[in-house]
Amino acid sequence: TVNGQAMVTKKELDKKLRERDETIAVLNETISSLKSTKEVLNETISTLQSQMQQLFRFTYTGRCVSSPDLTSLPVSASFSWGGGVLAGNGRIYTMPWSSTVVAIIDPLSN
Repeated sequence: TVNGQAMVTKKELDKKLRERDETIAVLNETISSLKSTKEVLNETISTLQSQMQQLFRFTYTGRCVSSPDLTSLPVSASFSWGGGVLAGNGRIYTMPWSSTVVAIIDPLSN
């Protein structure tokens, strides 16, 4: 100690600087990973917005089929719909695959 203060050796200082540099490298990798994740999320949001616009376009152009059960839906040899989403109103909105309409299924009426 000099005048009551602890002296840091060059070896200790170099160790601290290496630790700091390693921490900075990890933080930079984390930032890069977060930027990539943000880009993927933005693409996903864009895709979902596009799908919602298509769903609303089908809904408001009269191309929807409101069906209380699956037996009244048009069926073809190929897959007519590529999945569906459960809406807050309890109905299932299907996404056309080979079909030209969106099917709206109300499980409460079935």
